[in-house]
Amino acid sequence: MAPSIVRSIPVPPQRPSAPSYHHYVTSMLHRRWVRACLWVLAIGYAEAFLTTNKRHIFWTLFTVVPIKAIVIWLFTLPVLIMRIHLVHLGAKSLPSAAHDIRRALGSFNTYATFLAYVLSAGTIVVLYMFTSDDKDQLGITYEPKATERPRLNERCLYLVFLAFYMAGVHTVSHLSSDRDRIDLPSVTLEASKDGESSLPGVVEAKQMAAKEKLLKEINRIFLRALRQTLFSATTGMIVYLPFRRTTWSWTLKVARVFYRLSNIAHPHVWPVGFWFFFRSLWICMLVFTLWECGHAAFSWYFSMTPMKESKTLSSGSRDPNGTLVTGLKQSTKPFTQAIAFWELCYIAHNEPARRKAMLMDIDRARPIWDDIMQECLRVIDEAQKSIAHVEEVPAAVIGSPLKDFSVSGNSWDYQGPQYRPFSAVPNGEERMKTIRDDDVFVTPVNERNTPSKLSFFKSGEPQSGSNVLLDKLPPVTPDFSGARNALSDLNSVGKSFIKSKAGIPFRQTVKRKTAGLIPNVSLQIDAISAIAKFVEAAIKDDEFGIVQHNVPTILEKFFDTIDVLDGYVTKPPIHWTDVDTKLRIGDETLSDSTPSQQSESSDGKPENASNELKEPLLLLNVLKTAARDVVDVYYQYLQDLGLNIKLAKRARDIASKRV
Repeated sequence: MAPSIVRSIPVPPQRPSAPSYHHYVTSMLHRRWVRACLWVLAIGYAEAFLTTNKRHIFWTLFTVVPIKAIVIWLFTLPVLIMRIHLVHLGAKSLPSAAHDIRRALGSFNTYATFLAYVLSAGTIVVLYMFTSDDKDQLGITYEPKATERPRLNERCLYLVFLAFYMAGVHTVSHLSSDRDRIDLPSVTLEASKDGESSLPGVVEAKQMAAKEKLLKEINRIFLRALRQTLFSATTGMIVYLPFRRTTWSWTLKVARVFYRLSNIAHPHVWPVGFWFFFRSLWICMLVFTLWECGHAAFSWYFSMTPMKESKTLSSGSRDPNGTLVTGLKQSTKPFTQAIAFWELCYIAHNEPARRKAMLMDIDRARPIWDDIMQECLRVIDEAQKSIAHVEEVPAAVIGSPLKDFSVSGNSWDYQGPQYRPFSAVPNGEERMKTIRDDDVFVTPVNERNTPSKLSFFKSGEPQSGSNVLLDKLPPVTPDFSGARNALSDLNSVGKSFIKSKAGIPFRQTVKRKTAGLIPNVSLQIDAISAIAKFVEAAIKDDEFGIVQHNVPTILEKFFDTIDVLDGYVTKPPIHWTDVDTKLRIGDETLSDSTPSQQSESSDGKPENASNELKEPLLLLNVLKTAARDVVDVYYQYLQDLGLNIKLAKRARDIASKRV
């Protein structure tokens, strides 16, 4: 008998993993960084041409100037490298400016940034000095007379000091204005209509808008450079005074090794004259213009639309949907994750064919829609938890009353325990007698430490002969008038200091706290907008009906986040030092006005809070819009979606308000 043939269905080959989205983002950012470097090289070439002797124009343009430009670019490259290292999305704010200063002083990145600017400014200053004419007297030494020895040139020392000072000024400006922050462009929420973007009027309007934006950026660069130039050139002379003798003495010791100098131990002529002051202005303007142009080029390229040849980054992958999902999961790489959510939102609103393909992509271990929904809800949940876990700062002032006091009007009543001080006992003999009745030198140890003797400490109840002192001491109410006066004085001094200009760095503002809770609100906005648009389009594009099972979960997350944000916006955690916000928003626990005098909008939220509570208000608006759009699309199917009573009632309320 022939053996039976076993037939089995062949297992399909395992699908290869999708390429990482981070690879495409890194490649795009490298190209843009190179373009920013080329702009810096072009600005360096222009400045090298302006600071070079032009007696032989051909020799200047093609030999000296390119060499100087390359040297300037090479020593300015660390500034752009630091920008790559420190680039981030969203705010990095602490409760107050004093906290920011303390963090900056203890951070290695601060000193690395300063050294990068010192290297760039020092290179420009040294090149300027050594390519200048002899009559300018900008070298290390100069000869006052033909019969005298060369002297140390203090002009050279001052320009080198000015390079360090310019680096310090720009480092402070860099950190205080958070120049490393990049904001991605917002996604167009309305889907582009067919042929609308190719109309001549639309194209011309976009070109005009781009030109206006470019002109504004050029004006901003010039104004920033001019402000820093005037500040550095005018205050640099004052700051140089304390370091003048020290700089002269140490430089003279080193210069004597290489030069035969005159024996002048101290500087005798002030180096900054009328014309030299304008020369220092010119040098400062060159340095700050180069830095500002470099920052503008870097920010311009890195904040551009993250697309390649008018196509999304993931479209170049062999598995576009899987590659995009890998970017959504890059929580350890915030820049990559933000670009992935931006692309997801762009696809949801502007590419209906790709959106439908993502909903239909189920031929894998986990459908693409499940990954998209999970990552979007996770990002929304992070913002919700950061707001929900905020404990409201008590509306206390410096020197707040102790918990054992009750305040009624201007009187303080003590309600704490009654104390019996030892000073109430007449003399020390009675105190010693009541504490110990037996003779410690006669009574054996085992008899003194019997359990009956120690039961008082375990039970906490006084016994006869063991706690006679507490019965004899009269109850005495402590006098806290001195402490109360000291606390009141400290309270008044603290509030006066905080209200003054000197207390501004120590104010813990609600704006800073809110920005720290939701540092990159555009990430949540893209996630909410994308998932809402996918759910809306699923009613036509989802042929397998997998999205409708997740509508209750999505609506529940939307409503829970709305409730948390509503509570935060209605009563924000205003710290007692935030005196400006108290006046604008009118928090009843911190201001002197009564609750009836506070100004509130029609929805119960304080007015004038849009600036301080920008992130939660923006997120709240997007959430309400998304929930309303989803309910409008699925309103007639609410009974079949399996909503609980609370969700169904809230959905009906939204639909009734929309009608």
